[in-house]
Amino acid sequence: MSNPVSQPVIPPQPNQLYYGVSALALFQTFTRETYLSAFGIQAPSYDPTLVIKTWFDSTVDTSNPSNVALYNIVGQDQSGNWRAQQMVMPAQQAATVICRARSPIRPMSSPLRKPRAAAPASIPCI
Repeated sequence: MSNPVSQPVIPPQPNQLYYGVSALALFQTFTRETYLSAFGIQAPSYDPTLVIKTWFDSTVDTSNPSNVALYNIVGQDQSGNWRAQQMVMPAQQAATVICRARSPIRPMSSPLRKPRAAAPASIPCI
């Protein structure tokens, strides 16, 4: 078992004419399965009061609950245009991956079928 560490890495600019913004991501993203595989422990429990975030930053200072983390991101403004923005969040939230397993889906052909058991840990974060 290892202590989860996720540090920002500036990726090289893709050698392509067109590429998605995700190609420039600073942090590795995780599913519950890849988090378990990488660190030997389960991802933290899902907190439905927080926005799902499949990355985490272990370099932030979490020593004081009032600390915040600031990130420069590409996001949509209120008009739907993409632009550079700043994202601020509590440092403790930045240092934690926030993902949940998908709910089991029943086949539409049998709506009265009993629900399946809890989703396995290999279900990706959404």
